[in-house]
Amino acid sequence: MKRTGVVALMTATIVTIGVLLSGCSGSDGDTAAVEAGDAQVATIEPGVLMVCTYESPPFEFQTDQGEWTGFDIDLLTAMATDINGGLSPAVTVLPFDGIWLAPAEGTCDVVAAALTITPERAEVTLFTDTYFASGQSLMVLESRSAELTGLDALAGSTIGVLAGSTGAAYADASAPTGATIVGFANEVAMFTALDAGEVDAVLHDLPLNVDRSNSQPGQYALVGEFNTGERFGFVVAKDNTALADALNKRLKAVRTDGSYQEIYDRYFGPVGATTP
Repeated sequence: MKRTGVVALMTATIVTIGVLLSGCSGSDGDTAAVEAGDAQVATIEPGVLMVCTYESPPFEFQTDQGEWTGFDIDLLTAMATDINGGLSPAVTVLPFDGIWLAPAEGTCDVVAAALTITPERAEVTLFTDTYFASGQSLMVLESRSAELTGLDALAGSTIGVLAGSTGAAYADASAPTGATIVGFANEVAMFTALDAGEVDAVLHDLPLNVDRSNSQPGQYALVGEFNTGERFGFVVAKDNTALADALNKRLKAVRTDGSYQEIYDRYFGPVGATTP
């Protein structure tokens, strides 16, 4: 999916999402050591911050000109500008399932993918401080919203999820008896299946479902919001504490100087962006 405009969330939904204040695999040979404050940060290429992502509006997506943008990408770009005088992000696209392992494999320095911090993922990777609060949601076609009024109404129905996501885990734990869970490799395939009637509903991150609904007015209906207390973080290799520390320092800085708020407003509007 390619976007060029600013995406606005529905006001009531923005309030439920909210925003949190925050509290690379180093290798031999071509790995570059760059200074960030008092720390030395290892990056795969000199002057470049290699970013692994997958397309998931409004957090990461391509414009019609092929440029990567979105809340995550713009925020990470702002954070990288003051690491050793400036690192330039370069994007590599990967499937979502297991994307958090990419820095440890040397594919990239950091992952930006609207990725929820979980204990299981934290065992094998290193998260930065959290930068966004989210939850899960249930979406159906507007034409079926009178019939499929919520999760309890989906017994005997089919629920689409993104494979490897926290939405998939929530569906496995919470779907009614008789519901069938179908995993998809990406959001395009998942939403296409919903549009074609191949699944009856989609259980997915709240801001991502809201973005999809807002992009096609009258096509979809949100019939359930679930406060799972999820927090997004960027991911680096487990042993790359210097890069994590540098990113955490910059995250605090962009919150203080107003850059975070400006980027947030660009994609979600000012409602709900106040300090908790």
